[in-house]
Amino acid sequence: FGLARAYEQRKQHDKAFEFLEQGNRVKAEMQPYDDADTGRFVDSLADCAEALAARLGFEAGCPDPRPVFILGMPRSGTSLTEQILASHSEVAGAGELSYAYDMAHRIRDITKQAFPDNMKLLSAEQLRELGEYYLSRHKPDNLAHRYVVDKTPLNFQYIGLLGLALPRAKFIHCHRDPVQNCFSIHKMPFDKKQAYAHSLQSLGLYYGRYWQLMERWKSMFPDRILDVCYEDTVADTEAQSRRMLEFIDLPFEAEVLEFHRSKRLVKTPSASQVRQPIYSDALQAWRKYEKHMGPLIEALQQSMPDFQAPEAQIAE
Repeated sequence: FGLARAYEQRKQHDKAFEFLEQGNRVKAEMQPYDDADTGRFVDSLADCAEALAARLGFEAGCPDPRPVFILGMPRSGTSLTEQILASHSEVAGAGELSYAYDMAHRIRDITKQAFPDNMKLLSAEQLRELGEYYLSRHKPDNLAHRYVVDKTPLNFQYIGLLGLALPRAKFIHCHRDPVQNCFSIHKMPFDKKQAYAHSLQSLGLYYGRYWQLMERWKSMFPDRILDVCYEDTVADTEAQSRRMLEFIDLPFEAEVLEFHRSKRLVKTPSASQVRQPIYSDALQAWRKYEKHMGPLIEALQQSMPDFQAPEAQIAE
């Protein structure tokens, strides 16, 4: 991955891609991606959350209004979105957290059965306790704000659980051009456990699974999920900032447009980017590798019926 970055900086993109594929191949061999297993898991996530809601309703959990979740695929603009919101005087940005994942493990401890099927066994009292448990994990200083933001991209998997355990929580779903999003992930040395990241084909298939799951969550929580497109934020940061603040019922503050001046700690691969004003250089960065993107585009077409393949261009 280091050699790929070095060759990219020298604009030797074919050579960079060669090393990028070598690095990803090593990780893919350590933990191959299983799309059928992923499909079963995401279907079960939505099915079990829907079954729990049908039995207990949507108001059984902890009614605290402070949690706001920023989520989506990695590299979809979640860090930028959090940095914008956390620049507001009434919002605390808590960064990436394991709390939703820990909630899932807590359900396993309660029911002695595996997640997510065990969600269907929860009582109203247990669901409320899970919401209270989530809040208890936050630092008191963050909870002193009107809202506290949990920016953990893969929490998109847990929207069903979080939405029922915290019935007044809101979700900001970040997304961007699928080809650029997937290729941005592929360029990073993600942990082997994120098995989808290590081949272009598996990325395209996984992206489709994620998108279908998000459609189900939006059907389940139609007024509590706001879609925010990264390209729209780059094009008009103020308009999207106002839109997000309105969604969580906060007045606009000009400071949110100065997000890059914030001194708050950021511990993600995007840390250097959120220290700079908005820039558009990365919007179509995949074009420099366009001739290698066939497996990704084909997989996106396979997994997303509405995906429109980008028109071919001559790579620079």
